[in-house]
Amino acid sequence: MNEKQLKEVNNGNNLRIREEDVSADDEDSGEKIAEWLVAGLALGFVIVVSGFFIWNKYYQKDKEVSSLRSQIENLQKTDEKTGEKQISNENTAVPEEAAADAYPGWKTYANSEIGYALRYPADWNLKETDGISEVTEANVKNITIDTPDKKYFLHFGLKGKNDSFYISDRTGVGAGEIKKIGTLTVLDTDVKVEQLLYEGKIHEIFFGAVNSSKTADGEYIFGANFGSREDTYGGPGIDPNLSYIKTTEKILESVTLINKTSAGLDDCPLALTDEDKLNMKGWETFTNNKYGFSLMYPNDWKIKNSNSNNLVMGDKGEAMTFQIKSDMAAFGLENYKLGPKKTVKIACKNTTVTTYIANPEIDPSFSGNERLVLTSFEKNGTAHTIFFSYKDIGASLSSDIVEQFDLILKSIKYVQ
Repeated sequence: MNEKQLKEVNNGNNLRIREEDVSADDEDSGEKIAEWLVAGLALGFVIVVSGFFIWNKYYQKDKEVSSLRSQIENLQKTDEKTGEKQISNENTAVPEEAAADAYPGWKTYANSEIGYALRYPADWNLKETDGISEVTEANVKNITIDTPDKKYFLHFGLKGKNDSFYISDRTGVGAGEIKKIGTLTVLDTDVKVEQLLYEGKIHEIFFGAVNSSKTADGEYIFGANFGSREDTYGGPGIDPNLSYIKTTEKILESVTLINKTSAGLDDCPLALTDEDKLNMKGWETFTNNKYGFSLMYPNDWKIKNSNSNNLVMGDKGEAMTFQIKSDMAAFGLENYKLGPKKTVKIACKNTTVTTYIANPEIDPSFSGNERLVLTSFEKNGTAHTIFFSYKDIGASLSSDIVEQFDLILKSIKYVQ
């Protein structure tokens, strides 16, 4: 092979080598482009899908918000059939006309024991009555509301049909005739408004019966009257155009019933053991209506004296005397020596029981074996003092006597 032929062969080989190199490079580039295209398509797909879900999520949320807004607007619209306002939630604003106080600036009086409340002007003066009437000697509960000038007043009382107290202590009305002038709604009950007239002058105004009226459901009894602090019979009487009368009517229209709270007996139950009850079997009960307490005593005892302020009783043999005095004056014990003391509960209150021993050196009329046991308890601002006297006739018998006295103390109960 000559040089020329060798050169052509070499050139051909070189050419094939270059062609193979180019072919390999092209394949590598195609694969890379394909990979990039696949990666790009995948990324684009992810972006599109993610965008769709994000768009759909916020679209749905916006749709829900719009729906809720639409529901709230519909709920707040007035129902055309019923005319009632539908409230969508607790935070919905109350219309100003509904929130306005019908008694601006007035005070509120509430009696949770009886179960009622009312409104009255801030410059009127309210006073409660809860005690024994000197006229009827019965327990009376009511209120008096005086006008700012203290010339006129409103009496009002209310009780349940089974309550034992009274809402008035009056026994009648003064001279004159009763004239109906209208009606007023009190506690959803229409009552007559009447004037007591004498010689053409108004002396008193009654809202309902003179002493009491029943509510429409029969569950409560109430009474109200408007009067003057002045002598209306000798004076001008009550002016029918007096503005206080309209205010009084508004007060009575404001009366509402409220929940009662437990009081009285339930607050202080008797703490008697089974042995106590056995020892007190057949005992009698004494009740003081004026001060509202009761006590038990042996059935073979007799009451020697009894009035609203003083009870004296004792055994038939005069060996023991029990006395309870209410609202009494101070007294002295100069003729006695101080004996032992102990603490007991009377009407759920801790009280001190003190024994005093007769002192013949000071008072020769004493033999020396006389004993006086003294204690007291208080209810509603009234002190009740108890005296128990007996003769010391031996440790055993005297112990039985004292135990009997202790049982009487344990039986004292507040009943009003």
